[in-house]
Amino acid sequence: MGSPSSADLPSAPITQHADQESKVEFRTETVLVQVPVVVTDKSGNHIHNLAKDNFRVFENGKEQKVAAFEEIVANTFAAAS
Repeated sequence: MGSPSSADLPSAPITQHADQESKVEFRTETVLVQVPVVVTDKSGNHIHNLAKDNFRVFENGKEQKVAAFEEIVANTFAAAS
């Protein structure tokens, strides 16, 4: 008779300690893109007090989340020459 093969040996449960457990790593990347817009009425007057819910942004036909929104009002006073 030959030596016992691994199939003949009783199998012991494999135990792993918390520090030896395999870890799943998830990586992602986000890019914040600024999209400046000017909204005017039919007469060319700027429309103010809009909110991010008034806008929809699409990339390649897929709607993207508007993460931040702010209104910037330019100073209408011209610098003296």
